[in-house]
Amino acid sequence: MKGTRREPQACPQTSRVLAVATVLTLMWMCGCGTGRKLKETSLTSFAGIYRTGFEQSDFQPCGRQTVWWLKNPGILFQTYPGLRSSKHLYIRFRGRRSPVGRYGHLGSYPVEVEIVELLSATQTIPADCAGSHGTNSQ
Repeated sequence: MKGTRREPQACPQTSRVLAVATVLTLMWMCGCGTGRKLKETSLTSFAGIYRTGFEQSDFQPCGRQTVWWLKNPGILFQTYPGLRSSKHLYIRFRGRRSPVGRYGHLGSYPVEVEIVELLSATQTIPADCAGSHGTNSQ
């Protein structure tokens, strides 16, 4: 029919893509718990089990049912290169703990801890630390 004009229809997929892009942009702009820098606080002593794997850098403090993201674990293997192939290590260090947020792979860890001074690392897990099973909680 001549002279009839059709209004363009909004595509539902386009609307969803724009909504997701907007949310991700806002999250990136405000930080929203990812990539936050650890505060310059006094150092704390930590001891626990370090587990490594594909997109995994778990630190579980002894005596706790928590699993935290261990930031930059490279110092472990620079100091103890023979432990590189180990999947579980008992480590002691002085470091900094982040505030509760979203850290690590896909933001699935509530806390991030950073090694500042490595005290020791061994494949032998002490009995008082060996019974811990992590749950990615605070």
